[in-house]
Amino acid sequence: MTKKDLQPKLVLATLTAKYIHSSLALRYLREACRHLPINIKTQEYHINMPPLDILSGIYEEKPDILGFSCYIWNITQTLELATMIKQIWPNCQIILGGPEVSYDADSLLAAQGDIDFIISGEGEESFPQLLTYLTEGSGSLRRIPGLTYRLPDGTIASNPPESIKDLSQVPSAYSEEGLKNLENKLVYLETSRGCPFSCRYCLSSRSRGVRYFPLNRVKQEIRALVENKCSQIKFVDRTFNCHKERAMELWRFMRDLPGDSIFHFEIDAELLDDDMLQLLATVPAGKFQFEIGVQTTTEDSLAVISRRQDWNKLAETVSTLTNRGNIETHLDLIAGLPQDTLPEFGQALDRVFSLKPTRIQLGFLKVLKGSGLWYDSQELGLVYQGQPPYEILTTPTMSYDDLRYLKQVELLVESYYNTHRFDLTLDLVVTHLYDGSFMAFLEDFAKYWLDRGLFSVAHKQYNLYRFLAEFFRERHRKDAWTLEAMLYDYAAKEPRRDLPVLGSKPRDLKLRNRDTYHRLIGDPRWQEKFIPALKGLPNRQIDRHLRIVQIRLDKTGPEAILGEGPWYLFDYDQQDPITGRAAVTAISGFSVD
Repeated sequence: MTKKDLQPKLVLATLTAKYIHSSLALRYLREACRHLPINIKTQEYHINMPPLDILSGIYEEKPDILGFSCYIWNITQTLELATMIKQIWPNCQIILGGPEVSYDADSLLAAQGDIDFIISGEGEESFPQLLTYLTEGSGSLRRIPGLTYRLPDGTIASNPPESIKDLSQVPSAYSEEGLKNLENKLVYLETSRGCPFSCRYCLSSRSRGVRYFPLNRVKQEIRALVENKCSQIKFVDRTFNCHKERAMELWRFMRDLPGDSIFHFEIDAELLDDDMLQLLATVPAGKFQFEIGVQTTTEDSLAVISRRQDWNKLAETVSTLTNRGNIETHLDLIAGLPQDTLPEFGQALDRVFSLKPTRIQLGFLKVLKGSGLWYDSQELGLVYQGQPPYEILTTPTMSYDDLRYLKQVELLVESYYNTHRFDLTLDLVVTHLYDGSFMAFLEDFAKYWLDRGLFSVAHKQYNLYRFLAEFFRERHRKDAWTLEAMLYDYAAKEPRRDLPVLGSKPRDLKLRNRDTYHRLIGDPRWQEKFIPALKGLPNRQIDRHLRIVQIRLDKTGPEAILGEGPWYLFDYDQQDPITGRAAVTAISGFSVD
């Protein structure tokens, strides 16, 4: 038996939201405890795994101490696991940490007899102190910051948490050990802690000021993650660009790194000045993703949640980013905020739609433990789930019917806007049939879905096209151009599917006149003009990358073109790296018929 086998065994575990996700917290804690004479194992599961499989994996290690990292998406399963662990391995000491247990820890510990300790707030200093106490008997529980524990008489005691002032003292989460098993994973990284703002729906409002990790260390971590071929690096900084010079230096560094990793940031668009925008214009397309919180445009609601907003500045900046087309933009809206109403939410959605972001993320207020809205929920009249994820049910200004309806709107936004399968169609339809109101279109389309019971079941992608086409035929029978717009969108996103049949003649040139099609794509002059990247390849190889389609539509009108319409080349070899849509070129100067 080795010396390591005689050491106390610690298992650090968590349940991530998806298999592809990884845990930053476990890596921090493992490094923070590496100096201790303890045998440490980390185990990352995900919430869709069978509970007994997770239990078996933990029990196999026979831990003396078991630490769980807790969030709203895993707390229910974590508590169930803790109970089962105690039933089969009663001497195991169970410790909880993480944002979901950092507030109201006294009540949780009193209610959960299977839990031995809870650590609130940052754990990189407190957790090793607790382990030292448990394994060596040294130190004092009452001196460990953020610890909630039981006194000998069974009463609950809590120590106030303390922020780590110097983040350079926190060991890097991505040591050689921390980089294992991360290839093709979504990984989390932070360059700072804290937030300069105080939005009352967010837990970051509980802390004051922003603390930063050493810049050189951050660069080393980013480089190591990229070299380990992580698919996406998501920065958990609450406002990545709150420090201009630091943000720009890191953006330059990431811009110039080789590899296919995608970088995701939460930013404040109003802080992007001309210097930042000029730099961002040089970033390769698809490499950066910006998550931008609009949340609401209702002035009364903004006041209640302590959020400032200059819509004109935000809109101007987002428009600059989206018009350039090299950075993916995700704009967030939160339904159910205090003082917001359904009509005002619809106005906010219309404003966001007008900016043409890559994604519209329509979420619902979570009244998180420890947030400002949680403390004032009764005064504000907020009714929400008593269990995770604490989602809003009603407010004095938005009924359950309103929020239920917005759930349906959310599904349509996700299926029809965020997939980029209907970009041209939605743009033209909203502009010319619904006076520019995306919400008005969604309201009309939602009624169609409700009448047919479509919200209650899942649908294949192809059926989404069919539902929209049937809706147009029923609601907008005289506007034949709507189906032409859909044909254009279908061709742009579906390289392997047959085109819908509109009219008596095939719209796909290959099906309509095979000889003409092959003559055209084999012409060196035509190749030079329209597909230079494929020039000189045999026809059979060129054929895999393109489609030539007739669309009877004036995209600027819009109006249907009677008789023969223009022909468009859809080049799937030149897809947009952000939307995945084929490059489209109107064919001119060559005879198609």
